[in-house]
Amino acid sequence: MIEQFHDAEGRCFNGANAAHFSSLLSLAETKCGLSSLVFEECAAFSIAMVARAALGLTGAESKIHVFVDDSLFGLATLGAVRHLVNAGGVASVFLEKQNSATKRHINILEYMGVSFPSLNEFKQYLDDSHLSLSALSSKPDSNILDIYTDSATPIHTVGLPIGADPDSGNGSLIFSSSTISLGIPFFGLRNATEHAGRLYLCDLSIPGKVYDEASVNNVTSLFHSQPVVQIFPLSEEKLTE
Repeated sequence: MIEQFHDAEGRCFNGANAAHFSSLLSLAETKCGLSSLVFEECAAFSIAMVARAALGLTGAESKIHVFVDDSLFGLATLGAVRHLVNAGGVASVFLEKQNSATKRHINILEYMGVSFPSLNEFKQYLDDSHLSLSALSSKPDSNILDIYTDSATPIHTVGLPIGADPDSGNGSLIFSSSTISLGIPFFGLRNATEHAGRLYLCDLSIPGKVYDEASVNNVTSLFHSQPVVQIFPLSEEKLTE
């Protein structure tokens, strides 16, 4: 299969579809005992690094708008909020869905003084923020999409641009300033790059052997210098060679 992405050193690799991504996480748990909590914490640090870079390398006095669901991407982003608040930022969090794992993060963030406004205040907080972190596994309702579209606040997404299908990339409607993939990019990200902004990939601490067993490109060598790296889509010419 033709590779879709490359890193700054020119190493090419392919993404994964949603089923293979799920299999990768499942095998990491069954073979190595790596839990969702491990993935969340690995990704949380990297998401916070990307956000700090967007804020000028400091979280101090920053206002951060957050909209997440109860997926791994949402949970990891809630973990990143903890890092950013510890760095001096102020966060407002809006929740699309909740579960027991989400509640764990909510309890910590409430203890830290993070606010959880109602969706009626979504636009107000978004427009008053320096950046928005969004991590959604499904397309939000049209009212939220309209608010995002009309806002000048930079949006940084986790997994995929808002509305994009993980396998095809279809349906992307909102432009991101950056998109960070967890462990491996989705296939669909290559077709959604015009909405994705700057692309990053973070290490989830999954052993290379697990990537091989899940029939997913082993990208562990990309992280030899740091746990989050910038990646790039291969040009259309390269894809059609």
